[in-house]
Amino acid sequence: MIVIRYISLKELPYISFSIENIIASNWIWKHNDLDDYSINGRKKNLLYYMTNGRREYYVDGKLFLHMYSSSMIFIPNGFRYCTRVTMDDKSDICTGYNITFDLFDKNGEEIYISDSIKLYTDDMHKHYLELAYQIQNSILRPIPNLVRAKANLYKFFDIITTDKDEEEYKAKYFRDIQPAIDRIELYPEINTSISELSKLCNMSESSFRRKFKQYTNDISPINYRNRIRIMKAEELCDNSSYTIEEAAMKLGFCDAAHLCRLYKQFTGKTLKTR
Repeated sequence: MIVIRYISLKELPYISFSIENIIASNWIWKHNDLDDYSINGRKKNLLYYMTNGRREYYVDGKLFLHMYSSSMIFIPNGFRYCTRVTMDDKSDICTGYNITFDLFDKNGEEIYISDSIKLYTDDMHKHYLELAYQIQNSILRPIPNLVRAKANLYKFFDIITTDKDEEEYKAKYFRDIQPAIDRIELYPEINTSISELSKLCNMSESSFRRKFKQYTNDISPINYRNRIRIMKAEELCDNSSYTIEEAAMKLGFCDAAHLCRLYKQFTGKTLKTR
């Protein structure tokens, strides 16, 4: 009889395990493309960083979550789900780093993660993007660097398990400003005033500003929105056919010059297209 060993992400850091059979790819999907694992489930663990696009994930036939650009998702081996690409611009493409792998315990028995889909959206400093890039770059070299690829995957598991308590604390302490955070992160192209954001949270403007800056380590709502727009603009110009003018229009900048000026201010670099 085959005994399947299930481990939660919370338990994973405290056992001896290895990461094997890493496969990396850079897929391109079109609007309405469907990946259906609802019957047999995934065959390997998936780590996916989406550089451009939007997806819907369904579990048991019901919408489970939305995924947007600059997000990373982890889906365990065996998990049953379905995902569909839902682009705003139907001619645009969905791109990302696709990394699959297996986990084994010290006895060589395969480990299955008991958690559901995990979505990680807070990548303001591009830590997850850098991890995904390093893993893919290590695997797709003429001679794969497996040590580096595994090191970055171990680092990913270290980050998501170590930061779990902090995330739970932030989710509880900053629950009252979550409507404003969601508005800014999901719709950065819309210029929502401080007055409107504070009303979403049923707070005074001064209380909202103070708590928001606590959440972002002293970044104002305006700069928080601009940083998201700058990051998305860079992704559009790097990973799609968007021109700077088109990226500026999509993300709510006055014009291309406004986008380039803010990009230079935030990054110290000049924005370029692919």
